[in-house]
Amino acid sequence: MTFPGALAPSALALAAAVIADLALGDPVYAWHPVRLMGKSLEWFERRLRGAGADGYAGGILLFALLAVLSLGASSALVIGAGALHPWFGQLVHIVILYS
Repeated sequence: MTFPGALAPSALALAAAVIADLALGDPVYAWHPVRLMGKSLEWFERRLRGAGADGYAGGILLFALLAVLSLGASSALVIGAGALHPWFGQLVHIVILYS
């Protein structure tokens, strides 16, 4: 898959992720996206507070940084995997949806 197709909505990928969730339950592993976002949030928050950005503007910046990082990283993973092979891209997409 190339850039537009790699991130296109896929009912099949969503259905596979839901079935995996129903069959396997919540995944528990160190590289779980929510854990990674939590660690990133702590890291960014420490630096923003250290820079004096601990008010409303700091919170907005924290949200923006975390959104760009998490969406960018997951998109890059799907696109990169899809560049190797379309089926690999779909598999990575399903794993991210399942997580």
